[in-house]
Amino acid sequence: MIRMDKNIILLHLESVNNIVYRMNPQLFPNIMQIEKEGLSFRKYFSTATSTWMVISDMLYGGLDQYEGCHELTEKPATFCYESGLLDDFHDMGYQTGVFNHPYFELSDMQELYLFGKSVEQNAYTSYREFCHGFKAVMTGRNKYCILICNFMSNISCNSYVAPGYRRTGRKRWEDGYRCLDDMVGNIFHILKETGQDENTIVVLYGDHGDDFWGHGYHMGLTHAIEPTAPLIHTPLIVWEKERYCGKTSNKLICTTDIKEMIERMIQGELPESGSERSFVCARSAFAAQPVREDAFNKSYSITDGTTLLLVSSKGLEMYDLEMDPACNFNMLHLFEIVLDRIVFREKEAEGLRFHFADFMDENQKRYIRQKFYYMRPHLYHYVAERYEAGNRSGTDVNGEMCFHKINHSMKL
Repeated sequence: MIRMDKNIILLHLESVNNIVYRMNPQLFPNIMQIEKEGLSFRKYFSTATSTWMVISDMLYGGLDQYEGCHELTEKPATFCYESGLLDDFHDMGYQTGVFNHPYFELSDMQELYLFGKSVEQNAYTSYREFCHGFKAVMTGRNKYCILICNFMSNISCNSYVAPGYRRTGRKRWEDGYRCLDDMVGNIFHILKETGQDENTIVVLYGDHGDDFWGHGYHMGLTHAIEPTAPLIHTPLIVWEKERYCGKTSNKLICTTDIKEMIERMIQGELPESGSERSFVCARSAFAAQPVREDAFNKSYSITDGTTLLLVSSKGLEMYDLEMDPACNFNMLHLFEIVLDRIVFREKEAEGLRFHFADFMDENQKRYIRQKFYYMRPHLYHYVAERYEAGNRSGTDVNGEMCFHKINHSMKL
């Protein structure tokens, strides 16, 4: 039986990946302090590279809802889930709501049930009114479960922080993160001021990061592109007063696990309880969306927390996430697929000496082959599941995703 004695706050950390978060502590003093008091999942990966996709995956606890849609604003023909997280809490008597800033036209989102079927959605043009909106719920008499999204740290929204033509893109990038962190600090100030820090669970999750054109220009896009680690390896922090005290977890976890995790926590269980995944799967588009190599470049990846395997219409890529967290070096680049086996390209590697020759020894080649043979079937199975959920066939998978070719777009 679910206990009715805990408020729930979901804090959306827009466009924050682990590289930016860890390398720029001066931009996130409030979130860093919360992490020191909470539980941090170091191997959390989001399930998509688009904000709306991640939010729906989280609230519904699954990936199927919109796979048959040809674009983000299309209403699905059928809804796969009877209710989402906020719906469930609404039915239990909680006050629920979604608070977004800056303003987005949400009439389509309401019809799409992006946040749920019985959830009040609030969007604000004024940051002050935005803060007043969620504060009114937090200081009311009802138990609540709310999602708060400050999109100012999105590269397309950070100009709202302090408009001015003399401000550089680099400075606006920084200001967006400071605004996000200030909002988080404000929320915790309200909790402590009202005494609600005693009976509130706060979950802070990153939706995606940005890739500043290190894997292609994508017509200028920095996210909603290939799900490499800079896009999907994001922070996940759970806070409950004096319960975790800066603990970290290396459990492999993803966006769709958050719904079940909250349901366990509200019953008094620990968030890291439950079985661990073998892989986390992510995508850049719904199965029904077309392939756009020059822009979104529809693609899929799986990771076991140490290695990431990705497929797109350009072929396969594999990255070591501990050695290469930015996913710069496709370890498959010096291999070729021959009769479904990967063979090292000795001739192309002849010009690579010094450090590389020592690194790419026979043991390393064997390790790459073993990882590839183990992960590729799992990646294919995941992609096939996505296409089936989107009412597409296995023929479509093989026609759009190139599982029998390595992406050799790197320059030697």
